[in-house]
Amino acid sequence: MSDLPIRKLMVCVLLVVLHLPLIYQVLRLHRELAPGSGIGDLALPSLLMLLALFLLPHVLLGVFRIRWNPERAHLNEYLD
Repeated sequence: MSDLPIRKLMVCVLLVVLHLPLIYQVLRLHRELAPGSGIGDLALPSLLMLLALFLLPHVLLGVFRIRWNPERAHLNEYLD
């Protein structure tokens, strides 16, 4: 039996776990914003924190060389 389905499931779980800090921060900021306010009304440190939390999962996946993107997304690349 191949471990490919288990690996795919583990990568999906990892993606969800890595996005949890971003989701928490967005929900926290949403509660603090006044009605009708947009993302541009946030303070600069809050915007930078959101950007860092948005990039964190992708940076960590790249650092640990975890291939998470499906093969069909790799256009013009040689596939083994």
